[in-house]
Amino acid sequence: MKVLVLGGRGFIGRHAVAALQAAGHEVRIGSRRHRPGLLPVRLEQLERIEDALPLLEGVDAVLNCVGILRERWRGESYEALHVRAPALLAQACRDRRLRFLQVSALGLRHPHRSNFLRSKLAGEQAIVAAGGDF
Repeated sequence: MKVLVLGGRGFIGRHAVAALQAAGHEVRIGSRRHRPGLLPVRLEQLERIEDALPLLEGVDAVLNCVGILRERWRGESYEALHVRAPALLAQACRDRRLRFLQVSALGLRHPHRSNFLRSKLAGEQAIVAAGGDF
C-alpha cells in the first residue's frame, strides 16, 4: 500500500513512518521542512478541497500526524492545522475514495481542555462530518 504520512518527520510521524516501512508499505513523507525526499506541505495554507488534491496523487491512504502544541507564526494556528486542514483532507480523501487516518490526542473530553485539545476535538468532529472512510 502507498501511504502519505503528513508530519512524517515529527515526534509521532517518524515512528509511524518507520512502522509502515517495516510492514512493507511504500511511504511518502509530507513535511513542512524542505529537504530532499520529502514532499513539502504547508497544511496551514489549505483553503479548499482542491488545494489538497495534488497531495493525494498516487497514494492509497493518508495518515495525518500533524499537530502543534502551541500556535506559531506564519499562520500555524490550531484552527488551521487541527481543524481546517484535517477537514479538507478528509473531504478530499472521501471524494477520491481513500482511507484517511488522523492522529488525535488524549483527553479530548476532559472538562478542563486546553485550546490544543479543543482544536483536536473540533478536528475530529469535522472529519466525522466529512463522511468518508476515516
